[in-house]
Amino acid sequence: MEQAPATVTIKNVMLGDVVRIAQSPYSSLTCPPDDMLPFPDDPYVHFLKTSWSEIWPKQWSYYRLVKLFRLPGGDIGMTHTLSIDHYGDHHRESPFYVSKDEGASWTREEPPHPAFRTMTPMVSYVGNNEYFFIPIGKGFCFDDPHSFLRDENNIWRYPAVKKFPMPKAFYPIGSDGLDFKYYKLDECHPDIQAWYKDVKGLRWTQDTGWELEDVGYPHENQVIFAYEDKFQNYPGEWGNKVWSENRIARSLDGHEIYYGDYWSQYLEKDGNIPPTTRTYLMASTDRGRTWRKRGTIAHDSQPLAEPMVEVNECGDLICVMRGNDSMYISYSYNNGDVWTPPVQFMEYGVMPQLLRLDCGVMVLLYSIQGDPNKYAVKLSFSTDGGYNFSPAQTISRPGVGLAPCGYSSLLALGANSFLAGYPGNGDYGNSPGDYRKQLLVRKIIVETE
Repeated sequence: MEQAPATVTIKNVMLGDVVRIAQSPYSSLTCPPDDMLPFPDDPYVHFLKTSWSEIWPKQWSYYRLVKLFRLPGGDIGMTHTLSIDHYGDHHRESPFYVSKDEGASWTREEPPHPAFRTMTPMVSYVGNNEYFFIPIGKGFCFDDPHSFLRDENNIWRYPAVKKFPMPKAFYPIGSDGLDFKYYKLDECHPDIQAWYKDVKGLRWTQDTGWELEDVGYPHENQVIFAYEDKFQNYPGEWGNKVWSENRIARSLDGHEIYYGDYWSQYLEKDGNIPPTTRTYLMASTDRGRTWRKRGTIAHDSQPLAEPMVEVNECGDLICVMRGNDSMYISYSYNNGDVWTPPVQFMEYGVMPQLLRLDCGVMVLLYSIQGDPNKYAVKLSFSTDGGYNFSPAQTISRPGVGLAPCGYSSLLALGANSFLAGYPGNGDYGNSPGDYRKQLLVRKIIVETE
């Protein structure tokens, strides 16, 4: 299929004021004291105190992973994580904020259902006046926690004693030194299989409100991955399963919804373990009650992760992903069955976000993380359905002190306006120089002709 011609011309992009939703109670310039650690009595967090000063500068802090979403009734919800960057802490309760004035002001509220009390749920409208997401929970530890031992320097030592006999492990390329392992799910202990196959979704309908339900998800030939996080000295080998990390996309006719999944892995067509992390297009024709693996988006030799899928005005599917050296982009012209080979796209960015506005503009949001002096949240626009994007413009200030994680979010407000939510190290609303990890939003208007 030929790419769509430009349908609009962008005259101007207007950046609204920065609105602070929340901030950390401690400075972003130094490590917090032990009594300011958010969960000092958690047995899985206690070990960090022994090497906190070494680990903290490399951590993203607890104020990260902004998620913006529309709630039933029209209000806007926002969550961010308070968890450590580890599967064992993914169940940590996320604060829940609501805006009743399209992002101009925010209040912290009790979430509408306990399933919101997990790490950064991402609610999506899936049609038929229904809202849906798959919450994440605490990961699965393959080791017996009572077998964790420390050495004379108070450092955890491996391997611990396994809860269950484990099948043969496979080691993918590109594991970033975190000792990732793959296991064939059907070779694992029945208790492990049962845990991975127990996928729950939270759905809102006018008749029921928010209710948990079983989700039919593909598990045939599934491969699970696990890792021992020696970098953070977090004890044990852990894995986790699919969750709604990004917004779910809808086909133009509303008959299907799509999601890019890299938390679930599968055997290759030849029956072999994938050599590295794959990204798959999952599709549902019943608004998320059942899903099937429709196509493989990323099949390159390097791991591509954090996929974001969007549908353009021609009905083509677009997926942007995070790679090791840059972002990558891929297209499908047949509802996700076949995808173009992923190609390098823009620069390196984490958790890239796509959003198609009703005015015909496609928005791209991503962040440069790492060195706080180079930290930047960037916007780019496409006027031809996502095939070409404008040079990126920075909408954030450089980080101060400890680097923000950069994981950001987009939400449409109108035909030509949207909210960009992102983490930062700033003094917005504080005395000058009182820098904190902050969760920020900006309203952005795209003028077109």
